Amino acid sequence: MKKIKSPVYIFSTKPLVLFSKNMENTFMVQSESRAALASCGVLLPEILIPAEGIDIRSWAVIACDQYTSQPEFWDRAARIVEGKPSTLRCILPELYLKSGKTGEAAATIKKAMTDYLADGVLRPLPPGLILVDRSTPYHASRRGMVLALDMECYDYTPESRSLIRPTEGTIVERLPPRIRIRRDAVIELPHIMVLIDDEQNAVLGGLFELARGERPVYEGDLMMNCGHISGRFLPSHKAQGLLAEGLAALQKNSSHPEILFAMGDGNHSLAAAKAAWQEIRAPLSPVERESHPARYALVEVVSLYDPGIEFHPIHRVLEGVHPAAFFAFLEKKPGFSLKKTASFAETESLCASAWKNEDRETVFTIGVLAAGESALLRFPKDGAILPTAAAQKLLEEFSSAEGEEGKIDYIHGTDSLFSLCSGKTSLGLFLPALPKSKLFPIVRRDGVLPRKAFSIGEAPEKRFYLEARRIRPA
Repeated sequence: MKKIKSPVYIFSTKPLVLFSKNMENTFMVQSESRAALASCGVLLPEILIPAEGIDIRSWAVIACDQYTSQPEFWDRAARIVEGKPSTLRCILPELYLKSGKTGEAAATIKKAMTDYLADGVLRPLPPGLILVDRSTPYHASRRGMVLALDMECYDYTPESRSLIRPTEGTIVERLPPRIRIRRDAVIELPHIMVLIDDEQNAVLGGLFELARGERPVYEGDLMMNCGHISGRFLPSHKAQGLLAEGLAALQKNSSHPEILFAMGDGNHSLAAAKAAWQEIRAPLSPVERESHPARYALVEVVSLYDPGIEFHPIHRVLEGVHPAAFFAFLEKKPGFSLKKTASFAETESLCASAWKNEDRETVFTIGVLAAGESALLRFPKDGAILPTAAAQKLLEEFSSAEGEEGKIDYIHGTDSLFSLCSGKTSLGLFLPALPKSKLFPIVRRDGVLPRKAFSIGEAPEKRFYLEARRIRPA
């Protein structure tokens, strides 16, 4: 019988060599991109999304730190998701944090997560990122990307100089219940929004262009008229090169390259992820630390200058005090000028005019409301960079000096501020919004901003829990 020759003698080896060389080059490029992303504190992970057929309206639930004084909101959410898979069973709304049942809640949450994984409610995607397009009642679009950030590149202490930077002070006392829940959890679901200082939209713009024509891996309306959301998936081999180049260019052209990411929403959730990782990493070997999934936290990254990102002021109300005592306190302070106005509308108008020229002024201008009346307050900056910080210090100084033990509350919206300051034992400070352009320079120069210095959007615009990721080895 005639012996059949091996195919190696029939076909030229040249194409095989070229193919091997291309494979080698591709592997090298991808490895370099992964290393570049790692140096930026970024990982493109295996993301879990709801299986096909899962209703987004019942699956996705708003951030746990919203509607903390409105149990009726969460009661309504519970009715909407009754009998259906939902992230509501995988979180603990802050409204219930003080119930003393965090341990019981953690066990219930862990079981729901485990069941959803076992029952196929969640389906895994290959390593990559998700490009999110979200509409809200206030904006037609807000674009972001879901990926993971390295907790080794993040420090939430006030003196932080980390690549991933907090923007407001972390109240450490608020972390234990969140850590308790994350410690037992097998997956994480993020409501964390992180900002990049990308005025030209170079990073996200390029990725969305790359994903044009891709079919969404999820899409649907969000509960309680909170808008619409869709997500398009880009696998790591397609996304990582463009993302690495974009982030590198962002750092190269930035006046603050030492900060790449700044917290927008979910400051305490990311801090809890960091604290939990510090617990987990302690007994691990260096090799185990490199690959442990809890080292990373899933977040949505959004450009600071996205049209859907709007900074709102957070006004102050001091309750349980005598407004007359506050006015007398102001009169004793050199350089302070208080002028009554005919109405709150006039105060708003005068403040708006003053805030346009604030950078060129040596004084801050804010509104004061008390007992249904309003006034305009001007006072020296004295080195403060934000009127919010100066106003907070003023209230704390008044409470200490005058023995007034009023409670400082943080208020969103002028209507709520005006309503709360109509009584005889409360006063309010009407404050400006933080300009977007000031966020990164202030964080670089001064560290964290004062508590409640700004808010991103209205409550219905906050991030919804939707995507997930394993934070315990399978």
